[in-house]
Amino acid sequence: MNPVTYAHDRLVVLRRDALLVEGVIFLLGLGYVLTLTVAGEPGWYAYGLLLVLFLTLVSPNLSHLLLPAALLAWWFSGIPVGSAYSLPAAWCLLGLFSGTALLTAFPDGVPLSREIVVRYVQRTAVVAGLTTGVWALGMLLARAHGTSVLLTTAAFLALAGALIILPRLISPSAREGEHG
Repeated sequence: MNPVTYAHDRLVVLRRDALLVEGVIFLLGLGYVLTLTVAGEPGWYAYGLLLVLFLTLVSPNLSHLLLPAALLAWWFSGIPVGSAYSLPAAWCLLGLFSGTALLTAFPDGVPLSREIVVRYVQRTAVVAGLTTGVWALGMLLARAHGTSVLLTTAAFLALAGALIILPRLISPSAREGEHG
């Protein structure tokens, strides 16, 4: 099928709520690119990431390209890992991936369930809060003890553990074995 025809047909059947989520995804992607550009050296990676973001919004089945493109953009931007810009970049990526997951959870043309959207927003906010805490802890430890691979690894393990445990504590459906 012609990609332009596919994109047109998809946009015709999309509901207003899905278009709003796509708009937020695009703004978060743009925020990520702007963060990389301000904090690092502007370059071709920003244009490449915007192209992948646009392709993902036009055809959500290409969303698997977003993570590698975002990581490559971060790598080529030259921003130090301990930079203060890493937190807003992480928030933008978190919202971008959460929104993309929300869009791919529903077929085009089907209304987004309010309960599901609220659940996505709540869980994204919890992860953003945890990310902020781990980032702050990492920054404090790095300032006190210098940058250390061991400290960075410990911070990532703490975040991963929290991401595994917290959904089970927050959502009763996760404890009961239901999906959601």
